[in-house]
Amino acid sequence: MKKSIFYYILFFSFLFFCKTTFSQDIPGRPEPPRLVNDFTSTLSKNQINQLEQKVVNYNDSTSTQICVVLVNSLQGYSANEYAYSIGENWGVGGKENNGVVLLIKPKGKEKGEVAISVGYGIEPYLTDAVCKRIIETQMKSHLIDNDYYSAINTAIDSIINELVAAKFRPAGSNGENDGLILIPIIILIVMILIIKIMGRSKSVTYTSKNDGKDLFNLWLLSMFFNNRNNHFGGGSSFGGGSSFGGFGGGHFGGGGASGSW
Repeated sequence: MKKSIFYYILFFSFLFFCKTTFSQDIPGRPEPPRLVNDFTSTLSKNQINQLEQKVVNYNDSTSTQICVVLVNSLQGYSANEYAYSIGENWGVGGKENNGVVLLIKPKGKEKGEVAISVGYGIEPYLTDAVCKRIIETQMKSHLIDNDYYSAINTAIDSIINELVAAKFRPAGSNGENDGLILIPIIILIVMILIIKIMGRSKSVTYTSKNDGKDLFNLWLLSMFFNNRNNHFGGGSSFGGGSSFGGFGGGHFGGGGASGSW
């Protein structure tokens, strides 16, 4: 009995050591957080910004995070292992595990490699076969021509189209339609609060009790707007902010595909 416990401890210690060692081989989580991370200086600043805007907009409207990473070396690991480790260690995606990592190691003296790794929540919709098809039919020709921007841009579009076609929508995602439905409700509540405050201000008998009610209403109004701004994403009011708020801690199950050229 004691021997078996010892072997269990040894086995899990080994797994922990491997995971810790592997996590040291991948880049640290970017600060400030970004969804497009080029550690190779392959893409121009303008190309990075365009891709970042596209995936941030998609994250804002669906909560699904597509993270693009370019590295010079896979540190001896397979592209699948490396992409999976980035997804896990960075926490790409949210609590619905709706993250995607698109990894590229540009071609140099060694062959170029690419991988798409997906979170648990997306695996039934973005299957291994779909990821392989995106790599082989959408990305490969651009990668062979060293047109990395087009390869990434096409892959992002394909991933989004596949998820839309599969009608993937994580629970609690902040879709654009949700925002449109909430706008009339917001306006109505704001109007009611303003009318109540203005009505009291014209009253002849204005007591300290009314003072307290008005302060409470003003506080409620400010809190309401703060919450709405957060709901509509990116720190900007009513949708589509350009800044990425950060990764949500999603988990990956090893699904996806890889390729080389």
